[in-house]
Amino acid sequence: MPHLFTTETKNYRPLERRNDYPWEILRERLVRELGQEFSLFLAEPVTRAGEGFVDWYTASAATPVPASELAADEREKLFDQLRDMRVRIYELADRISAPGRRDADKRFSDAIRRITVVPDDLRFVFSLGGQPVLVLWGMLHVDDVRTEAEVLGEALRYRDPSQRPAPPPPPPPPRVVVRRGFPFGALLWLLFAALIGAIYYLMFEKCDVAIGPQMRLLSSFGVNACVSPFGNDAAARRRELEERIRKAELDLARIQGDCAPPVQRATAPPPPPPPVVEKPPEVQIREDACKLLAQRGVPCDPRIKLQVSLIWKGLEDVDLYVDCPGGNEISHNNKTGCSGEGYVDTNHDVDARPPEYNAVENAQWRNPPAGHYKVRVNLYSRRARSPRDIDFTVVIKCGENVSTVTKKFSQGGLETLNITELDYPACAATQQ
Repeated sequence: MPHLFTTETKNYRPLERRNDYPWEILRERLVRELGQEFSLFLAEPVTRAGEGFVDWYTASAATPVPASELAADEREKLFDQLRDMRVRIYELADRISAPGRRDADKRFSDAIRRITVVPDDLRFVFSLGGQPVLVLWGMLHVDDVRTEAEVLGEALRYRDPSQRPAPPPPPPPPRVVVRRGFPFGALLWLLFAALIGAIYYLMFEKCDVAIGPQMRLLSSFGVNACVSPFGNDAAARRRELEERIRKAELDLARIQGDCAPPVQRATAPPPPPPPVVEKPPEVQIREDACKLLAQRGVPCDPRIKLQVSLIWKGLEDVDLYVDCPGGNEISHNNKTGCSGEGYVDTNHDVDARPPEYNAVENAQWRNPPAGHYKVRVNLYSRRARSPRDIDFTVVIKCGENVSTVTKKFSQGGLETLNITELDYPACAATQQ
């Protein structure tokens, strides 16, 4: 069995609760419930007794490549497939622990959730011919102090631990309130301030250093008994100056009232923002289909006069059929029928190419034969996935006209749906 990786037991720890199920039981249950593609998902650990090392092996003969050493596009495809496999494991865990289920097993459900966790996707996820394989599954680094509840599900959000948000800062320590005694010192300061005030009123006012209404108030109570001619003259001069200042303020107010207000120049309003031109929905959907086709090596060519594309989200195998004038057809079995080109078949031969979640199929013509066309879509295989409604959209470009038809396969078995019919070059599409 080929060797993948070796780790030291002292550097890594299992999640809060140890995995009570051996590798053979976990692998067998995943393959039985989710399919043969999960047979290599978990590397087999072999512990070296007394040495403190764990060797990880796989049954595949393909050359293992760590995710960190893959090209960017290959790493994205590997992580997309890894995310889908983790989602399917979580769905299986939910079904196993569903309330009311007679054979519900909460302990095993928690165990298969923990196996989706590795310390670092870039270091401990390997590619074996495009198939993701986990090493150190169900383990964390000893310096990682997060709990199991914080870790589970995080692999679906953060591939690189450096992108994980920083933990919240610890709460501040409780504030200790010290009870103070009665502020006797403050009373001394108040007494000092009162003494200074008494000195001011009894000495400075009495010696005519400051002239104001407070001197007259104190004199009425007999506090300021000193009345001198200098004090009387100073008070008279003060009253005269205050009267002249009041008169000057009134004159200044009248002068300001006679002045005309300044002319405010009108400013031109700012120009309105340019209108936002929104693309029609069918144009946006076709652009999305063109992006998916470009990833499959079939970019949208402006010289194409007739193009029929099928897009959906899921790993199921859905096939596009176009019946051409004269009784021929173009499909996955006849990719050049009706003189067509650029036929794209997705999620069919999973041994040659892994299934894709953002799926697309396509048929197109540069010089399409004139006549009547029929478009059909067939649900060929659900690939052992849980029954669900499968929404899909067919995009038709005829000349410069773009139209879309959206339908769905309901939960149940396999079926074929007639989508639309059109006449080229009239391109009068009518939805079935």
